Amino acid sequence: MTEYFRIKNFNKFQHYGSNRHVIWIKFYTSILDNDDIDMLPDNVKAHLFGIWLLAARKDNKIRFNNNYVAKKINATTKVDLQNLVDLDFIELMIDANDSKMLATTASNTLAGIRVDKNRIEKKVLIVRIFEKWNDSKIICHSKISDGITKAATKTLEEYTVEEIIKAIENYGIVVNDEKSFFSYRWTLEKFLIGSGPDRIPFGNIKQFLDEANPLENFKIEKKKNVRDDISRYV
Repeated sequence: MTEYFRIKNFNKFQHYGSNRHVIWIKFYTSILDNDDIDMLPDNVKAHLFGIWLLAARKDNKIRFNNNYVAKKINATTKVDLQNLVDLDFIELMIDANDSKMLATTASNTLAGIRVDKNRIEKKVLIVRIFEKWNDSKIICHSKISDGITKAATKTLEEYTVEEIIKAIENYGIVVNDEKSFFSYRWTLEKFLIGSGPDRIPFGNIKQFLDEANPLENFKIEKKKNVRDDISRYV
């Protein structure tokens, strides 16, 4: 990326309008009374005055490069542009094309951060689901397989993590309750995305959402009312 700089308040040095090629600049005697300039070493003063002339020739847009500037103003001592920036005589500027590039780069970087953040957040949710499943003593899985990851990712598009965790909790209570007639144990993957010949999407988890009232519906005395419905998902 090419960096440029300009003279601050350069208009006060110009005799003609900015739309004309400047062949000379104003050089006021009041410069002798400028304390900021007076404090500069003689060689730096010469550099600054030479840069003023160069700015007039370059429409106040000069490459921020010490060697380039030294050559253009015929300096015999080292030019230190950063020192002039720090002293507030010149200021950095960015070319329009470079500005667009920086904006694009920044945008892509932020997008990458968002993508990474989303990926990390999703992994955290899947771990929460996995840990809740094993804690519920249904079927204990030793690791989060690709199948579980895909199933959990798909289910998270349909339900919130709180709804999923609550459904797992309800399922664990039902299959481990002697007063419940339903004891079939799915794997986590099948619980999340469905199973059985009809393969109804999310058919299994739907039965254990709070809104389905599973803790009541799966009691032995309710067996006749739900037997046919459940057989579709096993």
